[in-house]
Amino acid sequence: MLLAVVVIAFPRAVLAKDVTIAVYVEGADAAAIRNTLLVNVPSGTTVAEADTFSAALAKHGQKVPFGKSLEGDARDRTVGKVRTALAASGLDGAVIARVIKEKTQRLVKLVYVGAGRNDAAKSDEVSLAPKRSKDDSGKLKTFLDSALASAEPEASPAAAAKPAAADKAAEPAAAAAAPATAPEANSSTGSEPAPAPAPSSPDSTSSRPRGTVGKNLFEVEVGAEGAGRNFTYNQNIQGSLREFSAFPMAMLAVSAEGYPFADSSGFLKDLGVTGSYSRSLFLTSAVASGPNIDTTESSYFVGLRYRIHPTGDPGLIIGIADGYAAQSVDFGTTTKALEAELPASDCSGNRLAVDARIPVGKLAIRAGFGWRAIFATGVIGERFKGTSAGGVDAQVGASYEVARGWEVRAIADYERYFYAFKPVPGDTYVAGGALDQFYGGRLALAYVY
Repeated sequence: MLLAVVVIAFPRAVLAKDVTIAVYVEGADAAAIRNTLLVNVPSGTTVAEADTFSAALAKHGQKVPFGKSLEGDARDRTVGKVRTALAASGLDGAVIARVIKEKTQRLVKLVYVGAGRNDAAKSDEVSLAPKRSKDDSGKLKTFLDSALASAEPEASPAAAAKPAAADKAAEPAAAAAAPATAPEANSSTGSEPAPAPAPSSPDSTSSRPRGTVGKNLFEVEVGAEGAGRNFTYNQNIQGSLREFSAFPMAMLAVSAEGYPFADSSGFLKDLGVTGSYSRSLFLTSAVASGPNIDTTESSYFVGLRYRIHPTGDPGLIIGIADGYAAQSVDFGTTTKALEAELPASDCSGNRLAVDARIPVGKLAIRAGFGWRAIFATGVIGERFKGTSAGGVDAQVGASYEVARGWEVRAIADYERYFYAFKPVPGDTYVAGGALDQFYGGRLALAYVY
């Protein structure tokens, strides 16, 4: 009978289900702040995967970081979007934090938004030391305990009425259970209940979302490209030097990235290996005084890449890559005289590059730029004395997520190599320099894990 009375008198306490919330952090040091929040989420509260809430936000109009939209006149409208996203993803609330890094502090602006239309959003500002410290945990825990104290959803009327109808059935069970539980309640030597396990870190294997660019373990891209090449000489003074122009050329392009420590924490989780390779298909070249020549254009790059998340996740991703790059054009078997005139290329060296990815919902804008320090100039370097060379490249395009982990990408790319020569009197070939340009556009399918 006692158990039935408790159920009837306090249905919320007995019947309330675990609360499921989202924890969203943006700004400087976002990953560390989110990790600290997760560790301090009260027992009985489940934290959903970050992607679940982020995808719902994007779908309902919040496609960019919040910034100051949770302050001032825009606050009510933004809170409405958050509540709509919570309802769509089946969550009971969201803790949203924006980290502002200053010289003397890290200011964390916190907002808790419940899914209920009549729940007032709770806000606070927490000032943390400029560098991570043990005090961070306690200060953030204070807000979580306050915000989530009344976050449990109310039990439905039907569920509350059910125990009342079963009052007589519960009475014998309560009587039988009383002797067993009474000694434990009065015992001073009984073992303490086991503490609830802390939520896993967002950098752990179990909680890391797969299929998300920026947190992925690896990605592979395969695409088809329509490419072109234009090779010209500057001050072509002496020798039968042939220039070259071709468009379009069919090419196959593949690339891959791997981040072996993506499931760890700290610096290494964003350090990876990257590589790419492209090759022309069915390409022949025509010369004015000879047969067609089988021609192959190919290029590759292999190196290291590091990911930077300046605005937190999801948000802008900046990549810095450095490695070895090569670009070559081979004209195959031909006569000795013609071979000496054709603009074959075998140019290689170090490539330092930076790229950026800006997500806008399922769409992402991509751009990149690279500088090439040329170490080997190949055939062209052998043809002219005092050859020096350099190169640059650029890419711009977009990607669209068609399914979790799958993207369609459209990329335009451009490479430019510039040569300077220092001929002397009596040289067979004399020119002031040369310009070699490669360009194209590709459509690719990428798998991200």
